Amino acid sequence: MRALVLLALLALPSAIAAAADAPSLQLPAFKLSDLQAPNDATLKSVGEATASLGMFAVTGFSDEAVAHSALSSLVSCAARSQVSLRQVRMDDGATRSTLATATTGSVPQPLPADAVRACPDFAVAANRLRAAVAATGDAYASILDKLMYGSNACAHAKDMTVSKPAGSKSLTNDRAVIRSVADGGAIADGAAGTNEEAQQPRCYSAAVRAAESLEHFHVFTPAPDKARAGAGPGNGGAGAATEHTLGLHSDIGMFLVMSPAELFNTASASASSASPSRGSGCSRKQQAPRRARDLLVQLPDGRLVRPLLPEGGAVLLVMNGEGLTRWMRPATTGLQPYSPMHEVLSTDMGGGVRAWFGRMFMPPPSARLQLTSSTSTAALNTAPKTAPASTDAVALSAEGESIAGAVEAAATQRSSSGVMMSFAEYRALTYELFNTGRGAAAPSLGCSPSRRRLVDEGSCGADQVFCWHSCMDITEALSCNKSEIICRDPNTDKQWPQDFPPLVANSTRPGHCKNCTLACPASPPPPSPASLVPPPSPSPSPSPSPSPAPRARPSPRKRPSPRPRPSPRPSPRPPSPRSRRPAPA
Repeated sequence: MRALVLLALLALPSAIAAAADAPSLQLPAFKLSDLQAPNDATLKSVGEATASLGMFAVTGFSDEAVAHSALSSLVSCAARSQVSLRQVRMDDGATRSTLATATTGSVPQPLPADAVRACPDFAVAANRLRAAVAATGDAYASILDKLMYGSNACAHAKDMTVSKPAGSKSLTNDRAVIRSVADGGAIADGAAGTNEEAQQPRCYSAAVRAAESLEHFHVFTPAPDKARAGAGPGNGGAGAATEHTLGLHSDIGMFLVMSPAELFNTASASASSASPSRGSGCSRKQQAPRRARDLLVQLPDGRLVRPLLPEGGAVLLVMNGEGLTRWMRPATTGLQPYSPMHEVLSTDMGGGVRAWFGRMFMPPPSARLQLTSSTSTAALNTAPKTAPASTDAVALSAEGESIAGAVEAAATQRSSSGVMMSFAEYRALTYELFNTGRGAAAPSLGCSPSRRRLVDEGSCGADQVFCWHSCMDITEALSCNKSEIICRDPNTDKQWPQDFPPLVANSTRPGHCKNCTLACPASPPPPSPASLVPPPSPSPSPSPSPSPAPRARPSPRKRPSPRPRPSPRPSPRPPSPRSRRPAPA
């Protein structure tokens, strides 16, 4: 009952509290070893936290500075400007610089090569942090199996997946099917594809092993005019609460495992990076941990709180996403996990930066949308009818609204037969809309319409272009029109998404392009003279003999016409002395 007791301590009005007045809430914490081998008491406590808070803290890591070492090394590495970081402007004008990677099918993908070469200390620390996050995610997935389906429901490998029956159909395999519904038609029973996925996960442990997880290291730099605003570094006073870096939203992944955000002094980071060293020598120059208190979380009753994590030692935070229940089969135990909305307030960084790491555990490609008829009706009725609040959001196109509505209508139509959209299909359509600047028209069935935030950041502003899961600013260096800008890896000249095949089997989601940036297409070479149609020109030679030839070519019939040429034969008159021969006597 620990979580319930903590909730009882929050004697606040039922109305949503203002962000500046949000009280603190000490989160329940569990040791990693207890999550990996839970007893009944641990299962009960985690279940309460999952249902009433949707989040909890994890402690007990062998490396007490596993998160801080990675973040500190990242900030020092970024200060040297020797690693490529994707940059996105946030709601409050702050700049978010990102180093991204992923874990595919339980196999961690390597960090970008330039980061490994330029920042070996960061590479080592980052891989340790990634391993700790992976262990935490695996442990939580195993606990979810027990909490949602019973202690023995997922004990054997054969129980973790279910094969699709022969002839089972896919909702959006054929894009023409979607468009036919958009035009008012219906999906026939045989219209969709068959046998798209061989197996669907029945347990969270299997889902984590089969899915792809997105991993992001972020460094936030405040806008120049706001670098000294607020009430102090990470204090979250009134000045810091008036704006947010990331607005209130929920995530579409199953769950998120993240490090606490930390604040760093860039002057110290630059000094420590001036003479980079390898191995443990670098750790002696790291700054002391200074956590940012800029995360706000909404409780089930609507109140906003600031989650507090245990002090001392390494701590990770686990937070449920909406994909936890939207893409996995319903619980058989009656547990209803809560997926909290959350936001990040603008923080006075004291002239420094804010660093963070998180891994989003996504549903596997074969996961099917869990949607009842009542849920689908509510989703369609509450779908946003207007563009996002952001004034620079790309306006919805009629085609985008039509396709998105068609998929939702088709999903509702299929719900009676039990065949729903797969996560791979959902992502394929979502990326299609995002990549054409229509992200806000993406189907909302995968996430509550009133709560959804486009984690792919497809709703780009007028001065931005969607490139590898983010909106990138159009800089003055780009001389081409916005419609011509491409997303390209400068090292390989490959374009995203067309040159990046999916990394997961049966997935239609494009692969990763960690170095992709905006570019103008290469200018075509100037046309060669031979490619131009030559205008009629006079013959280069003054001799009259070749000039008639071009006149004869258009019409072969006139070729015999040159026969009259012998008429000028008076020129052969010199041999005419023959005619001077004396006549016979």
